[in-house]
Amino acid sequence: MVIKLVKLISLWFTFILFFTVNVGAVNFTVGTDISELNESEALVLEVEVSDLSSCTTCYLQAAFKSVRNKYLGQTKNNLGSWYKYESEPAPSDIKNYYFSFQPVEGGWTGNIHAKIDKEDGDFKGSGEYYVKVKRFTGESSSGSWSNEVLVNIIAPSATPLPSNTPTKIPTNTATPKATSTSRPTPTLKKLPSITISKKISPIESLVVSKVEGGEIALSENIDESTRSTEETVLGIRESVITMSPSPEVVIEGVKKVTKILPITLIVCGFVILSGVVLNILKNSKKRYTIEHEED
Repeated sequence: MVIKLVKLISLWFTFILFFTVNVGAVNFTVGTDISELNESEALVLEVEVSDLSSCTTCYLQAAFKSVRNKYLGQTKNNLGSWYKYESEPAPSDIKNYYFSFQPVEGGWTGNIHAKIDKEDGDFKGSGEYYVKVKRFTGESSSGSWSNEVLVNIIAPSATPLPSNTPTKIPTNTATPKATSTSRPTPTLKKLPSITISKKISPIESLVVSKVEGGEIALSENIDESTRSTEETVLGIRESVITMSPSPEVVIEGVKKVTKILPITLIVCGFVILSGVVLNILKNSKKRYTIEHEED
């Protein structure tokens, strides 16, 4: 009797539990015709929701699940903007940014667009990813998941970066410096001296040759042999007297006789004067003799 009573109670609670679950359950399914897409392409998901009774506005968020069971991805909202997946979004963000719809008679059918977030660190490139959709009421951060669909994502193969192979820097080979060639020291050549002689007219040079009978003989244009000859007359050395219009007296061929010149001139003047006096005396004597003979 007791055993039968326990069985009846158990069947009753099972019936109540089964009925309650089925009455409150929401049918939420996702499907797609695309099995493969590029990492930059958007995936179109067909969403069907039925048996809704707890919300007047529902919000959706798509997610890609990687092999590491990390969720990532982006969903396009009603304004055409993309928002990133968040595991526990704030209710205000859900209402302001997420894709939304209003159920009609407890159900809704439509499409949403999702794509992989290739900038996310959990994105591992090409491979198979599971995609599903989470529904929110907008009153809390929790939600319910749909079923999963399998999609193959194709990503371009990453170009391998060049290995950091150290480049051998060429050694600086010392370039031999050009040796400076010593230039020959210029030799100063001695130019021949130029002697400028100026003739003095009318008499260029006078030579005292000798004294005879109280007269002094002067010769002109003496050659070199005559200049080199020295004769002593009355203690006077033969000298070449050069007469120049300049104040300087130039004596050529022999020693200067500037001290003897005045004496020579005095002697010459005295001899000339003596000759004149003697001549006058001779003439006077002849006249005197002739006059006395006439008498």
